[in-house]
Amino acid sequence: MPLKEDLDGGSFKDIRPRDGKGKVNRFSEGLIFQLLYEKSIALKTAHSVNIIGNFKLIKFYDNKELMLFNLKNDIGENINLASSPLKKTSKLAFLLESYLGKVKAPKWQPGINWKNKPIEKFNSYH
Repeated sequence: MPLKEDLDGGSFKDIRPRDGKGKVNRFSEGLIFQLLYEKSIALKTAHSVNIIGNFKLIKFYDNKELMLFNLKNDIGENINLASSPLKKTSKLAFLLESYLGKVKAPKWQPGINWKNKPIEKFNSYH
């Protein structure tokens, strides 16, 4: 079955029988997700994540903090590399914002309760 035109992901069907070897074709690099809820979900504040290779960037929306972890060397995410001289932080942050803008992802704003209205009712997009 062909993929839908507006799908932002890719199919694993061709690499599954080859023990995961191969490439999943996507229009963006990495794994990106966001949690726009506050309190009691994940890190307890609205954030987005971009994982590319061994690196994981977390962007918090309430205080604009960025965290960067090398998952290969620090699976427990104890050492924040965001302020190190690596250019990874700005690159992953740029790619995250570009992706969220391209897919018109909802944008967190203080006081929004995403549980009370359908997403279409909010005029807040990247």
